Amino acid sequence: MKILAFTPPGTNSRRFFLDIVQSIGELGHEVLQFELEPYIAVLEAMGEHVERAIEPLGKIVLSLIETNGIDLSMAMWSGATLSLPLYLQADGSTVSFLDYHGHPHLHYWWDAPHWYHGGKEIKNIANGLYRGAHQFHYINNPGTGSEMASLMGFKNVIPSPNGVNPRLFLPRPEIPKEYDLVFVSGPGDPAPTEVMLQELEQDDPDVDRIRKDVAMSLRPKLDALVESVDGSVREPMRKLFDAMVEARLADRHSPALVHLQRAVQHDVALAVAADALIKDLVLYVKVTDTIRQIEKWERPFMVAYLSRHFNCLRLGQQSYDAWGIEGDASGFVEYERQSEVYAKGRFALNVMRWQDDIGVNSKVFEITACGAACLQAYRGGIDELFEVGKEILVFKTPGEARQQLSEALSSPSRVEELAEAGRSRTLRDHTWAKRMEGVLDMVREYWMYRRRLPAPSQTSLGADSQPAAERVARSICV
Repeated sequence: MKILAFTPPGTNSRRFFLDIVQSIGELGHEVLQFELEPYIAVLEAMGEHVERAIEPLGKIVLSLIETNGIDLSMAMWSGATLSLPLYLQADGSTVSFLDYHGHPHLHYWWDAPHWYHGGKEIKNIANGLYRGAHQFHYINNPGTGSEMASLMGFKNVIPSPNGVNPRLFLPRPEIPKEYDLVFVSGPGDPAPTEVMLQELEQDDPDVDRIRKDVAMSLRPKLDALVESVDGSVREPMRKLFDAMVEARLADRHSPALVHLQRAVQHDVALAVAADALIKDLVLYVKVTDTIRQIEKWERPFMVAYLSRHFNCLRLGQQSYDAWGIEGDASGFVEYERQSEVYAKGRFALNVMRWQDDIGVNSKVFEITACGAACLQAYRGGIDELFEVGKEILVFKTPGEARQQLSEALSSPSRVEELAEAGRSRTLRDHTWAKRMEGVLDMVREYWMYRRRLPAPSQTSLGADSQPAAERVARSICV
C-alpha cells in the first residue's frame, strides 16, 4: 500500500506520530511524508484572505494523492482535515475535503476528539465533519470508541491500544539504577484538597473518602449544567446526574456511557432525561467530563504517596510543591531520551490521567520496552495486555501499590524477572508495527469493497459509499 502521512509540527507528539509512520514502513509499505508546518504557515500568512488560498492548496494535495496512487492518508488528530477545504451541505452538515473526493483518511486521536483544541472541535463533530464513510478513527480505548461510534456517528472506529517503537524505547544497561521508582509526569494535575493531604499521612489511604469528597465538590458544576437544560426535563436530569455520580463511585472502571445506561436500567423514569442528554453532544461531554474529575486526584496523589516511602525520581514540568512530593526531580525530558530516564529506576510508575475511563496510554509499553519493571495503576482491560504479577505489577489502591513495590524490591531477582517478562511481551505483542497491521487490514477491506462499486459521484456532496470496514466500534487488540 501507499500511505501519505501528514506530519504535524511540534515535539513529543510529532515524534510519537513518526514512530507510527516508521512502523508502517517496516511492514513493507511505501510512505510519503507531507510536512504540515509550512503548509499551515502559508494559510496563516494569507490572514483574512485565507479562503482564496485554501481551495487551490487543497487541489495540490489532491493532485499529490492521485498522481502517487495513495491508498490511505493519515494524520495526528484532525490536523490535515482542518487544514484542507471544508464543504457545507444543504442540511447544515460539514464534509471534509478528502471524504468529499473519496480518499480514505486515518485520524490518530491521541486524545478523544471532543477534547481536541480544548473542546473546540465539538461544533465540527456535531456538524458531521468526522462522520464520513471514507474516514477511519484510531482511539486507544473502547470506552471513548463507543462514544465516538454511537453518540457522534463516527464510522470505521478502531479502538486499539497504543504501541511502542522498540528501536527508540530500549534498555540502557550502561546507566546505573539509582532509584526505586521513576515517573514521567504530565500537565493538568490539580492541587491537593485538605482531605487528600490528610490521607497522604496514612499508611493505607482511604480512597473512597477522597473520591466522595471530590464528588461533593463537583455538585455546583453539575447543578449549573442542570439549570442550562429545558425546564421540562430539569428535575429528571438532576436525578440522572446524581445516578451517574453514584454509578462512578461504585464502579470507577466502567465507561461513562455504561454508567448512563445502568442509571436508566435501574430507574426507567430517567429515560427521558437520558435521551435528551445523548442528543445534546455538548452537554453530554460537559457532564461526563465533570463526573470523571472524581478521579483527577489519583496521579499526583500516587506520586506524592510513594515518594514518601521510596527513593523516587520525577521527570516533567508540572509543579507538585503543594503535594509535598519528596525525592529528586528534573525538568522536561525529550521523547527520544525517555528511555534514559526509565533506565535509572528499578521500577517505573504509570498512572493514567482522569479523562479516560478504561484502556491504557503508551507509557506501559514504553516502560516495559525499556526493560524496566512496571508498576501500573489498574485499568479495565490491562489483564488482556499483560499477565499481571508475572509481566507487570498492577494495583488498585495506594496501600496495595506500596506493598507490592516493597515486596518486589526486597528481591532483586524478582525485579529482573518482571522486567524481562514485560519486555518480551511488549516486543511480541505491543509494537506499533503489530498495531498497524490490523489497521491496514481494515483499509484493505475498504478498497476491496470499493472496487466493486461504481465511481463516486461528486455531484452528491458527501455521498455515502459504504466501506466494508465495520461502521461501529471494533477492536483490533492483539
